[in-house]
Amino acid sequence: MTVYMANNMDISQEEKIKLAQACDWESVIVASSNIPRFQFFMPSGEEVSFCAHAAIGAAVVYAKYNHVYNLEYLAGLKDLVRQRAVVSGEKQNEAALEMNVHYTEDVLDAKNEIIKDLLKQIGLSEHDLNLSSPICNASIARNKTLIPINSMEK
Repeated sequence: MTVYMANNMDISQEEKIKLAQACDWESVIVASSNIPRFQFFMPSGEEVSFCAHAAIGAAVVYAKYNHVYNLEYLAGLKDLVRQRAVVSGEKQNEAALEMNVHYTEDVLDAKNEIIKDLLKQIGLSEHDLNLSSPICNASIARNKTLIPINSMEK
């Protein structure tokens, strides 16, 4: 993960994408203000709403440069959300994130044709499902479809 500190710099979105594409891993651009803003990017240049690894790294770097060890920051794409990080440890190299995630998604019906097609594409059938738990989408940054199965033996 790479942390770019953009203190008082006006960096265009195109430049941010180029910086992200120069990395082989996630990156975060930190814009300082009263409440710093963390912008998270994938190596493809895609901006995402959140990346935990990059947030932890950015919190540690920000704390070391600004001597702020209990910080609030803004993250998100369209709707910025206040998050909190606490940096501690003997060398201020440990960070804990407080997550304020407000993400809900409807439970997906196992009989839905799209779900049946997805199961087929990944080599599963309805008989492989453990329906005591729901099929659902979950996300902090990028959607993941959670499919409970009976066994890993397949």
